[in-house]
Amino acid sequence: METNSQTLFLTSLTIKDLRTLFRSEIESYFSSHPVAATPPHPFTKKPINIDEASEFTGIPKNTIYAKIDFIPHIKQGRRLLFFKEDLIAYLESGRVKTRNEIEADVETPPG
Repeated sequence: METNSQTLFLTSLTIKDLRTLFRSEIESYFSSHPVAATPPHPFTKKPINIDEASEFTGIPKNTIYAKIDFIPHIKQGRRLLFFKEDLIAYLESGRVKTRNEIEADVETPPG
């Protein structure tokens, strides 16, 4: 809480002095407290083409074409585009559990 002497001092300032004081205090604050970088916009996902999708997943292009009805994609004209997140989810959906995971599921009662 401010003391009365500080309050009296501030009330005797001109508008110009007050602006200068605020500017100085704000500059001082931000020079010692760097502003964090702005997080990327949520819609900045960059689609990749089929060549990049093939390289990213390790799945040959002809296999991607053959399974295109099951792989999330965007079609723009004749071009197929993919998002890496969708490709990862597609690959994970085909994951087979290990013997240890299956045995742990059997031993653990549901609920």
